Amino acid sequence: MEIDLKYVKKMIALAKDSGLKEIEVAQGDRSFRFVVSHDEPRAVERVVESPKKIEAPKEVEKQIFPSNLHSVKSPMVGTFYLAPSPDDQPFVNLGQRVQEGDVICLIEAMKMFNKVRAERSGILKRVLIEDGGVVEYDQTLFEFEEA
Repeated sequence: MEIDLKYVKKMIALAKDSGLKEIEVAQGDRSFRFVVSHDEPRAVERVVESPKKIEAPKEVEKQIFPSNLHSVKSPMVGTFYLAPSPDDQPFVNLGQRVQEGDVICLIEAMKMFNKVRAERSGILKRVLIEDGGVVEYDQTLFEFEEA
């Protein structure tokens, strides 16, 4: 029995297109096994040891993370903006006093810009998201020191 080269080429193409590494086909009383070699980089599993957590003494922790800070969290998933447009000044700057109800940033979601307002009055101590960054629902955006 003669080998049908068109059939063989179809089987090789089928294996390549479907991502199979090998295929076995029976034709009459003969059986063929095709092994396709993919010269692609392979993922290598790496085991990385997690760093050990170093506990700070409580008095140091109070200095680093003062308890009088109020967090402002994202009300939605979207893109975070500190200013109304790239050429404008930010709504708030570090160290600035903010009054309850002041607009402090915008979050773009589904092509709509949503104003985020200060829930309390205070002084801006930390901005935790980079301008233009993506935020998740309930992710902390700012920390204010209550006045």
